[in-house]
Amino acid sequence: KTDGVIKDQVFDVVSADSIMVSGEGISLIYDKKAVLGTITITTPDEDISLGKITRSGFYDRINTGDVVVLTPPKDAEQTSDSVENGAKTAPALFKLIRQIR
Repeated sequence: KTDGVIKDQVFDVVSADSIMVSGEGISLIYDKKAVLGTITITTPDEDISLGKITRSGFYDRINTGDVVVLTPPKDAEQTSDSVENGAKTAPALFKLIRQIR
């Protein structure tokens, strides 16, 4: 609850060696193919939240040490597609600083 985790929130489960920090802005980068599954929060709590894990594919490849990342909203995925296609956008941190001014 203190971290903003709410009921029915969905997180991607990604292998720790398949994720990296973005060079620009504040974000994590991983390929959609690297997603091992998802976890949907059923009971949020202060210390630990409970959830239902759904694997991607036939085999369960989720292990201890994998990383849980908040699943990006659908509109964020469209934005990242436009960036990959050559559209230039300002980094998120830059936008936040500009809003403060």
